[in-house]
Formats: sequence, C-alpha cells, structure tokens
Amino acid sequence: MEVANRIVKSKVPLSCFHLGNENFVLLLENQPVTPLVKELLKELNIQCQFESISLNLQFVLGVAVSSLQPDLSAVELLQKSNVALQHAKKHKQSFQIYEPQFDTNAMERLFLTNSLKNAIEQSELVLYYQPKLSLDTMTVSHMEALVRWEHPDKGLIPPDAFISIAEKTGQMDALTRWVTNEAINQYVKWRDSGLEINIAINISAENILDKSYPDFVIGLKEKHQLDNNAITLEVTEDAVVADPQKATEILGYLSDHGFKLSIDDYGTGYSSLAQLKQLPVQELKIDRSFVQHLSKDDSDKIIVKSTLELAHNLALSVVAEGIEDETTLLWLKEKGCELAQGYFISKPLPVETLNLWFEEMPYKLKRVVA
Repeated sequence: MEVANRIVKSKVPLSCFHLGNENFVLLLENQPVTPLVKELLKELNIQCQFESISLNLQFVLGVAVSSLQPDLSAVELLQKSNVALQHAKKHKQSFQIYEPQFDTNAMERLFLTNSLKNAIEQSELVLYYQPKLSLDTMTVSHMEALVRWEHPDKGLIPPDAFISIAEKTGQMDALTRWVTNEAINQYVKWRDSGLEINIAINISAENILDKSYPDFVIGLKEKHQLDNNAITLEVTEDAVVADPQKATEILGYLSDHGFKLSIDDYGTGYSSLAQLKQLPVQELKIDRSFVQHLSKDDSDKIIVKSTLELAHNLALSVVAEGIEDETTLLWLKEKGCELAQGYFISKPLPVETLNLWFEEMPYKLKRVVA
C-alpha cells in the first residue's frame, strides 16, 4: 500500500495498475525511458516505517517499448516487460529495457531445463579435472572435479549454463551424486595405476542440509576402501551461512568418516574466519578474485597474506585458485600457501588429455607409497 501511494503521488507522468503481490504495471506515453525511470526510483527509494521498523524497499523495473514492438498486443507487451524484469534481476540491475535476444536466451534456458534430467540419466555429462600443486614440493597431488555437459546437438555446455537450473529445479542432488560417483571411480583408477591424487568435489547447500547425501558418499568410501582424506568435499560459504547449526552437524558427520572438508570461494560471502572456526573444516580456498591480480595489486596481497596468516593460526590449510602467472605462484609459495590452482598450472582437462599432460608437465606427480 505504501508503494502504491508513492507511485500515485509521483511527479512522473504515468498511469499505475496493481498486477498483484509486489508487482505493478506503469504506463507512460512518448517519454524517454532512462531519465524517467531514474526519477521514479529516486522518489521510491525512501525508507519505509512499519510498526517502528525501518525498511529499505528495493525496486526492479522491466520495460517494454511499444513503438519498438508495434505488432504486439497488450498481453504480449506485458510478457516482454516481464522478460526484461527477469533479466534485470539476474544481472542485479535496477531496470532493463526489453531486447529481442532476451527471448532467445529464455528459450535456450527452457531447453536446457527440459534436457538436464535426461543428460544426467543418459551419461551426457563428463568430468574435467583441474590440477592443484603442492607448493612446498611442487608436486601435483590434488585435483578438482568439474562437471561439463556434452550435449549431442549443442556441444560442450559450461557449468554456468546449467548448475543454477539444477538448483532451481530440484536436480542438484542427482547431479552431485553423479559427479561424486564418477570422481571416486576416477580416484580408484589413478590409485590402481600408482598415483595418489586427492580429488575435490563441490557439494551444494542442499547436500549438507540432507543427511542422505553424506550416507551416500560414506557408502562409496567404504565400498572402494578409500583412505581418509582421499576425497575433499568443497562447500561454499553461503551454503554454510544458510543454516550454520545443521551445516556443522552434517560436516562433522562427514569429517568423522574421513572426508577432508574445504570452504570454497572464501571472501565472497558474509562469513568470517571467526565464524568458520566453529566448523569441522580443514581447508580454506581463497576466491580467484583476490588471487588473479596479486602480482599487480598491493591491496589483494594484503588481503591474501592476512587470510593465510589467520587460516594457519586456526590450523587450516589454504588453497589459492585463479593463479595466472609465475610471479603469483612464487609469492604464494613464499607466504606458505599449501596448494595452488589456476590456468598458469593447467586449465581443467578431460581425463585422456590430463594423462598426456602428466607426461609433459614441469612438476612432479604424487605416487602411491609402496
């Protein structure tokens, strides 16, 4: 009601309709869009008092310009404005004017949504592995398993295009289980060939809020007689912050059963090391945004150096991802960072290519001790 009152009182020349819930439709005739939208948001973005609580309201606008779509009906224009609205939300913009390619993107997303379940069931997915270097010995000792989708018609689809779909359509558990099973099978193959390579698997918030996944991965560990810490499970800060008590319980259960636990993308969420020290984790992974410009950015050096010191004081090992040059690699080695990951070492590779890379790489390879 407060928002409706403010729109009605706006100096912007518009007609206003309430579409339902938090959605409004505004009609303007022959007006330049950008300055009017900015003026409207300026009027609306005022604190709202409700029962002695001060609320900051947030607004997002999707705009369809009828003169650019002359053959569309009112219903179709409304649909286009909604497409623009979703685009604005996704890209964290205050407003977006509809563009025809948005529909193409929406159709592509719908196609991927409908195809993902079959992809998991029909083995269209494949794992790539990105090496991690133990900096004290300059030995490749760890890998991160990264899922890719090899679509029969569209070719290789990167994870950014389908991971969010899996999360929103309830398919994340099935996807993570597939990745876990494949990664552990690969660990066993390397172990049987004489290589001792820890494999890191990314798990989602859904996986650490449901005990069925931990039981599943513990079952695989026992089935294949894996050593403790053979598998690292990486979980993001945000997944932990969502329900710290439940996350602590599940992560403790996994730790007790011999899994190494790592906080992924550290520095991009809202947690602190003070919060994370309560968790049964052994490793911290510094996000690439703090690492990839280390050789040129002194502020990033300060952040990474202090994170290393704090992590080590809490008995946590550290992985730095996003290493793109030798200067950064050597700086991290000097500062005592345990593991390094990034394109300077190797990009993610399929197993066949990775096995060839082993023969040509300038690093040592960790082998099973007889």
